[in-house]
Amino acid sequence: MNLTLRLLLIIASILTFLYMWVKVKKSQVQISDIAGWFLIGIGLIIIAIFPGLVSIFTNLFGFISDTNVVFLIMIFLLFILTFRQMLQISKLKAQNELLARKIAVFELDSKESRETKK
Repeated sequence: MNLTLRLLLIIASILTFLYMWVKVKKSQVQISDIAGWFLIGIGLIIIAIFPGLVSIFTNLFGFISDTNVVFLIMIFLLFILTFRQMLQISKLKAQNELLARKIAVFELDSKESRETKK
C-alpha cells in the first residue's frame, strides 16, 4: 500500500472521528448508532499504520493489489452497516404502524364516549 493511500486513510479517519464526535456531543446521534462507524474508522487507521496486514490478505486470497483488498473490506463493512440500519428501519416501521393503530383506536373510543355523553 503506497504512502499516499495510507495518509489518506489516516486523515479521512481522523476527520470522520471528529465529525462523529461533534454529532454525539450535540446529541444529534446516539452512540449505539454510530459504534459501527467508529469501528470502521479504527480499522482504517490500523490498516494505514500496519499495511503488512493487508499484504497478508492480498497474498492469501490472490488479489492483485492491496488497494483492492482495502476496498473489498470497506464494501463488506458498509454492506453490514447498511443491513443493520435496514433492520432498525423495519423495526421502527412496525412500531410506527402499531402506534398508529393504537392512536386510531383511542380516537375512536374517545369519539364514541363523547357521543354517548350527549
